This record gives sequence, C-alpha cells and structure tokens, in this order.
Amino acid sequence: MKEIPTILLTVLGGLGIFLLGMKHLSEGLQATAGGGLRKFMANATKHRIVGVFSGIVSTIIVQSSSIITVMLVGFVSTALMTLPQAFAVLIGANIGTTATVWIIAYAPNPQMLGLVGLALGGAMYFFFRGERVHHLGLTVIGLGLCAKIAKRAGYVMLLPTRSSRRLRCSPF
Repeated sequence: MKEIPTILLTVLGGLGIFLLGMKHLSEGLQATAGGGLRKFMANATKHRIVGVFSGIVSTIIVQSSSIITVMLVGFVSTALMTLPQAFAVLIGANIGTTATVWIIAYAPNPQMLGLVGLALGGAMYFFFRGERVHHLGLTVIGLGLCAKIAKRAGYVMLLPTRSSRRLRCSPF
C-alpha cells in the first residue's frame, strides 16, 4: 500500500517526460524541415502503399506511433497533408509499432538508446551553430526522451503485480 504514491508519481513523471519528448520531437521535425516538408509529405504520401510504408519507416525511426499520430494531426490541421494521406500513414504507423516493440524488446539496453539520443541531441543543440542544427538537436532530444522512458514505463506498470502475494502464488 505504501508504494501506491511512488508508483503514481513515477507514472505521472514518466508521462510528463514522454509528452515533453513528443513535443520536442514534433516541433523539431517541423522546424527542421521548413518549407521542404510540404513537398516531402506530398511525395511520401502520393500513393496509399507509399503512405503506409512511410508510416512504418517513420514509426521505426521515431519509435512511437503516438508521436506520429500527434504529428499527423498537426500536419492535417496546417494543411501539409490531406486526411486520406494521413490515414495511410497512420495505418503504417500502427504496423510499425510492432517493429518498435521488437527494437525495445531485443535491444541489448533500450535505455542506452535514449541516453545516446539525449547526448547526441544535447551536443547538437548546445555546441553547434545554426538554427537548423538546433532544431535537429531538439528532435533527437525528443527521440531520446521517448526511448529513455519507454522501458521504464513498462517496469513501473509491473511493480504492483510483482509485490502482490496473491499474484505471485497464482498458477497463471
């Protein structure tokens, strides 16, 4: 019973870090791409199959279909892409989620991927010049934050089951 506040605060803190990472990633990508983003989106979603493939690849790179969904909402609301184009990418993002799970499950240390992203993005943001490099650094920082929190979130959700005597004695 004493661990409920700890679990709750950990979950809320992790959610905050994840949302911050998503925000940095989305804003950084939009700012980095600038005017070329509209042309890229038009080419990457010209056909439905290409749109699905774009969703798969982008989700594998970003490691979160939620981030892709947030970005798609922003792209549709700013008329960077149409709703049918967004649906194709969204279907691909959901397919790409399985690859993301494989990466997190079978990577030697998924949290190390997050630390590498944070270090690389921080270096790009603080030590290099140029607005575009700064935006790309924010993008990598956002990706690192999301990767860093992904494994921890799964662990925190399992804490109540690990400490429950009833569940430990269960044959299931």
